[in-house]
Amino acid sequence: MNLNDRFAWPSLGWCALLVTGIVLGAGNVFGADDAKPQPAAKDAPSGLRCIFKMNGSLIGNFDVIAKAADIKYQSYGYGSDLDKPLKQGFKFLEDTPQTLMKKGEVDVCLTTHANWAAEPAIEKWAAVGFAGNPKFRLYHQARFLVADGLSLKKPEDRDNTKIPDLQAALDKNRKRLEIRVDAINKEIGKQVVFIVPVGDAIVKLREMVVKGKYPGVTKQSELFKDALHAKEHVNLLTAYCNFAAIYQKSPVGLKPDIKGIDNTQHAILQRIAWETVAQYPYAGLTK
Repeated sequence: MNLNDRFAWPSLGWCALLVTGIVLGAGNVFGADDAKPQPAAKDAPSGLRCIFKMNGSLIGNFDVIAKAADIKYQSYGYGSDLDKPLKQGFKFLEDTPQTLMKKGEVDVCLTTHANWAAEPAIEKWAAVGFAGNPKFRLYHQARFLVADGLSLKKPEDRDNTKIPDLQAALDKNRKRLEIRVDAINKEIGKQVVFIVPVGDAIVKLREMVVKGKYPGVTKQSELFKDALHAKEHVNLLTAYCNFAAIYQKSPVGLKPDIKGIDNTQHAILQRIAWETVAQYPYAGLTK
């Protein structure tokens, strides 16, 4: 099905995206086929009006990626409650997510939560957003599991985590979320809530670290600050996944300027993000 038939995009003077889809600098990791152009969805329009229910560092990475793709989108900032003022940087705005949604001024909401599989707010956010704008979409991140879902005591305990065990725990939690999302979309009567498979992409990255195939990182624990927070490689991978899902576009070939990440690492993270999102039906690229 054509993406333009599946998503009705708002007419805000769209610009064509300039993202290409060429793998750069990762041939030594992914093999000969990686020199070929990667499959990409049709060009998506820019100018989306967005609200973020997530932390500032992830928004910052998304901003840099959007700039590298020559996308100009409108951000209303972030907030954790429908009825509390949105925040941009250190400034609180007059509007709340709910007031903007009711006015039909929000196209996309990107959310996350430590307890993402059971996060109760997505039902309310989806209903309010869709009531104000029939083109509204909510993207909820199925992120990594707190303490790997295995009751780890210290960050370095992640080094002992077996990848199959990690994937199994993630699958169990993601399935719970998928059941909830199916129910929400059925109630609304349209696919409004989507899932970004961030956690699955992170498992792939961690597997590469274990196998010594991700340069610059030798231990799984080096990707995380603590049980709840990740470091720059995971945060950037998360942002690439969000970009791919929201814009239906491959991030492969982009060159965002992000401190601490080299070209080879960018290429690997972009490739993981695109392959993971493009193959996951709840992200909206496939049926």
